Amino acid sequence: PRYENRLTFALRQPILRNFWAANENTLVLVAESRAQESLANFEADLSRFVSRVVDVYWNYEQADAELEVSRRSVALAKELVRDARARVDVGLLAPVAVIEAEADAAAREERSIVAENALMIAGRDLQHEVMLGAADNRAPQMILPAEEHVVSAVELDRPLSMKTAVECRAEIR
Repeated sequence: PRYENRLTFALRQPILRNFWAANENTLVLVAESRAQESLANFEADLSRFVSRVVDVYWNYEQADAELEVSRRSVALAKELVRDARARVDVGLLAPVAVIEAEADAAAREERSIVAENALMIAGRDLQHEVMLGAADNRAPQMILPAEEHVVSAVELDRPLSMKTAVECRAEIR
């Protein structure tokens, strides 16, 4: 066997101590950044959900208004049929006028049925977008607006609106 005697000295001088962030601090900063990102993503998802619900709600309101207009149109068409029959009986119109009025009334009734179906579909869309009651493992409940909307003009301050959006909207932030 052969033995070597060796003596080693090491000198460490912490010149750059605390110059770089410690590993623990880096992990905390990364975790904090991820938490802020997760919160911003949640706020953006919530904003998108509210936007979808608002869009579906207004689609329902539009379908409801179209159905109301369609029903009024059918009532007016039936009144025109009565008027045409009365005029034919008196001799002021040809009998073909009654047939034309009845055809128009039938077309309006068809549009009314289509409007009813559109309202039903819009109601289902609203029901499934909100999913009220689904948390209790039940089928989503029907959602029907309880109030009528009154449309009124609103003055908008565009620069203030943009500033508020930049400050408050997660997807913009």
